[in-house]
Amino acid sequence: MAPRPPPTSLLCALGAALLLLWPAAAEAGAPRGRKGGLPRKAVAQEPVALDDFAEALEPLGEWYIHSKWGRAWKPRNVGPDWRPYQKGRWSHTEQGWYWVSDEPWGWATYHFGRWFVDALAGWTWIPGKQWAPAWVVWREGKRLVGWAPLGPDGKYHSLGFLFQPKDKLGEPVEATQLPADRGGEALMGTRVLERAHVPAPPRSGPQQRLAGG
Repeated sequence: MAPRPPPTSLLCALGAALLLLWPAAAEAGAPRGRKGGLPRKAVAQEPVALDDFAEALEPLGEWYIHSKWGRAWKPRNVGPDWRPYQKGRWSHTEQGWYWVSDEPWGWATYHFGRWFVDALAGWTWIPGKQWAPAWVVWREGKRLVGWAPLGPDGKYHSLGFLFQPKDKLGEPVEATQLPADRGGEALMGTRVLERAHVPAPPRSGPQQRLAGG
């Protein structure tokens, strides 16, 4: 059966939310000019109902109740090495790096709510009402940039990082990401960036720095 499209009520709410969010987010601490940033407070004036997420995502995954976080969702038909923020690409906007997902649930799970690793279920999404271009923490090195999902408690897992050459940022991740067996090397050669200093768009060449400082 083909996945059902998001309900009309949700689309209307999303449209209203994004129109209200983007001007406000620009004044909420996102760096100006060519440097990216995530809005620190980007709360929609008309919050999205969590029940709308439940209806739209039900055909694409499994809902369950997590002992700590409550309602949780796990996508179906993903491989054992799957992780969030991998199937798609980054797009630089005035509000920072926006995740453009190739997955049918990406409109919800990468802009509302957070991801974490459940010991039994694997990567799991906890829905939320606050919108952002993406919910990740960034790392930067001499030639690499990396990111990992932020969990519902604001923490992240070191094994959740994906890395990409700086000059490839904005291209499809799966085609340009660093091989998994070099993840440890990448962690050792990069540092975590503060939220206000996330990568800026590359200009040319692998040596181009992406963060201020």
